[in-house]
Amino acid sequence: MGLFRTDLAKPIAWPPPGSAAGVAATLRYARLRDPIGHRVHGVLAAAHVLTLPLSTAGSSLTFALLVGYAVLRLPNTWRCYTALLRVPIVWALALWTAWMALSLTWSADPRQGFEELWTMRMILLLPALWPVLELAPWLIGAALVGVACQQVAQLLQYTEIFSLRPQDPPGRFGGWIHPIQTGAWCVGAMCWHVAAILTGRGRLRWLSLAGLALAALGLLATQSRGPWLAAAIALPAALLIIPLRRPRTWRAAVILAVAGIVAAAAVWPIFSGPVTARVQQAVDDYQAARDEGIYHTNIGLRIGQWRWTWAIFTEAPINGTGAGGFRHAQNDQPLFRQAIDRWPKKADDMARDHPHNTTLYILATTGLIGGLIVLAAIALALRAAGRDRPDHPYADGTIFLLIAWLIGGQFDCYNLNGHLLGMFMLAVAVTLPRRDAVRGWSFRRPAAAGEAGAATLEEDG
Repeated sequence: MGLFRTDLAKPIAWPPPGSAAGVAATLRYARLRDPIGHRVHGVLAAAHVLTLPLSTAGSSLTFALLVGYAVLRLPNTWRCYTALLRVPIVWALALWTAWMALSLTWSADPRQGFEELWTMRMILLLPALWPVLELAPWLIGAALVGVACQQVAQLLQYTEIFSLRPQDPPGRFGGWIHPIQTGAWCVGAMCWHVAAILTGRGRLRWLSLAGLALAALGLLATQSRGPWLAAAIALPAALLIIPLRRPRTWRAAVILAVAGIVAAAAVWPIFSGPVTARVQQAVDDYQAARDEGIYHTNIGLRIGQWRWTWAIFTEAPINGTGAGGFRHAQNDQPLFRQAIDRWPKKADDMARDHPHNTTLYILATTGLIGGLIVLAAIALALRAAGRDRPDHPYADGTIFLLIAWLIGGQFDCYNLNGHLLGMFMLAVAVTLPRRDAVRGWSFRRPAAAGEAGAATLEEDG
């Protein structure tokens, strides 16, 4: 027997629009035509999402291997990609990338713009993962293992046994990557863990509970206020909305909420000092920026940049300054020049290549056109996540991960970082419409009355 099966009937390359069976047939054909290659593809996909929240060098290497292998498999998988070409969010993300690339033609710094554009390579996760999305829960599980490994790195950093980031401020522990990036991934992991605790069973529920606790501690250790705020909004929303959609999960949601309050009260004496200090610092910085125009502090810088960036946007509202042109436009901004003239010794602290705000960056560099494209992509992503087939225990958590991503993105440029844009693309990938049905999980109807149509997840075997 050769590497490739030749006894399979070839499905229609372009299934009729809306034909779920036709799309499933193309995915099944790709999987069975090249069974060994499919397994290797799945391993490479898991390796990448494992390293995505963990290591910059590791995730770059595994990304190249995954995308390269997906290209090599195209002779056996191309039929399944025709369905992906009909998914609106794929075109919205491609259009975002194309408009950002076009903006280099009017950017004051195309070289910097190309570096920013390079992050958009993470869009390739969608086609790279598409043939193996029947492994969606396992891919999410691999990402959760990566986050847990990050907590080990944070512990080593905390105990001063080993640290790859000695440049981090005292008291902030990011592990292998920046504390903001680690914090954002911790919040994402918590969203998926909450969903698994509510809809999963047996050992998975207990593993998810342990993972939730680790991610919560890791989030606190990062001392990243944007992810803290994202968690404070997304997690209570998940505990409320998931039970509304899946009534059988109410009891688990109430128990988890009470347990969370008790656990928070138990650890508060340990973490209250750093948490209150960070919050108080944010309040003091905000008041100083508002009342005295002090923009060279951590929060003051963000407030100043938000003001300067909005002014930049109003000067070129249609097409923006172009990718990479933010710093040049900021240097020419009168409000920024006033701040520099007042605090000349702090000029380096106030000059940045981005405004620490994803929304404002998009508006300033790509204008209303780019903003509307990205808004459409986000709306489509949330819509797909809300409608995702609930055939695995993490499915209900993805939309809350996206909500947390959007909240955290208002305090940093998540779109300019491979770890964080990769998180967004992973969430989009595992909720793509017409994705292959998950294998290895099954449903059974709940016995409780009034829950017709709801499904209870349980592991095969």
